[in-house]
This record gives sequence, C-alpha cells and structure tokens, in this order.
Amino acid sequence: MRRKLPALALAVALATLGGVAAARGDGGSYDYQLGVAGPTSVGAGEPFLLDVTVGLDADTLTTTPTTALSLTWDVDIPAGVKVIGGAWHGHPLATACVSACPFDMPQGTISQPYDYQVVATTPGTYTFSAELATTSTADADPSNNRSTTSIDVVPLKLHLASVTAARPRAGKRFTWTIATSSAISGLDVRAARATCSGRLGTKKRLAGKPTIMFGRLVCAWVLPGHASGSRFTATAQAGLAAASASLTRTFAVRR
Repeated sequence: MRRKLPALALAVALATLGGVAAARGDGGSYDYQLGVAGPTSVGAGEPFLLDVTVGLDADTLTTTPTTALSLTWDVDIPAGVKVIGGAWHGHPLATACVSACPFDMPQGTISQPYDYQVVATTPGTYTFSAELATTSTADADPSNNRSTTSIDVVPLKLHLASVTAARPRAGKRFTWTIATSSAISGLDVRAARATCSGRLGTKKRLAGKPTIMFGRLVCAWVLPGHASGSRFTATAQAGLAAASASLTRTFAVRR
C-alpha cells in the first residue's frame, strides 16, 4: 500500500533532512551523509513510508564530482515493525534492501531517497536508524553518517469523506465514491474490509457492492425502476486493522 504511501507527505519528510544533496572535499575528499525521515505519528496497522536519503552534503559543495562515487548503507528496523517493501523514490515497491544497500551515484545525481513502506500493528514509539556502511572515497566528515527518527504509533482512526456521486436515477446503476484516509496522519489508506448498504424510502433495503482501492471506496447499487421520487439513503463502512468508520448520505432519486 502505497501513501501517497503514499507519497507520501514525502515533500514534508524530505524537507526535514536539511537538503542532502552534494559535497565538496579538498584533494578529492567528499563529505558523504545520510538522513532518515518519516511521519511524526501514524495509526496502528496503517502502512507508511520511511525515507532514507543518501548522498553527499550540499552545504560543502564547491565543485561537481568528476569521478564515479558510491556508497552502501544499513537500516535498522525496530522489533514490532514489518517491512512491506522498498524502492528508490518514484519507483514501484519491491523487496526492500536493509543491509549493504548500494548507491552508485549517476552523473549529475549526488543524492537520492530510498523509500521503505512499513507498518506497526501495536501502539508505541518506534525508533528507526540507518548509517553509511562504506564509501568509495575517504569521507571528509563521518559525523553525519548516521541518522535516527522516532515515530509514534497510536490507535488508528479512519476518516471517510464523500468524493463524487452522480444523482441516482430509477432503474439505473448508482455509484458513490468515498475517500479513505487515516485520521491520525492524514495519509490515504486502503481499507481491508468494507460494506455498502442502502435504504429506499423508509423501508426497502438494498445491498450494495463495495470496491476497495488505495485511498478510495466505491459503492454501487442498482436502483429499482419504481424508485423515482424516492429518497435513497446510502451508508458506506470501511475497516482497517482494529479501526472502522462509516459515512451516510441521502440522495433524491430521479427518473
């Protein structure tokens, strides 16, 4: 499940790193560095992104490196946290690298964030750390080769919000799209379970079909042909881990 892992959220997280980008070093020595960032707080059972940015220190750059540089890093994932996947930022998730992870700096690219998608199912404070393991040239300042961040995991609360719904018509298929997100972090989430129910007028009940997507829940019903002029009350319910939430809206049915 990706925030928009998202994605999350990612601009704010990377800004806290202080701009890991490039470095200079006299006599061919460069200042390598690493930064770790993530959300301040997330809900238990809510997947989120931990970003490890590796490269050279921008504040010490005086000239662009002309030789190929590389490094490796290790990341320490605390007990109670599951790693779902990992990838360089902007790439699809795959099996995450956690030890001796390589970064061969392409020409013109001297830093890059690596995203870990992780999840903790039990509330608590979790401390993540990462450090550079090797560098291809002497490091001018090893003091910034290690970074940590702590993330509070609290009981998850879900937030549902109506996104789109065409006016329902008698005898036609009616769909209602609901946004699903964490009320803790504000990030989009994919519900693990969902139901859609409806009531025509005050009595007739109609079961709907839920379709779960990342950050979205789509409920669909087929309204009876005699429903014109009735009020249709729709209820969507979604759950993830121990959290659940529901949303109800009433629509006027036309011909």
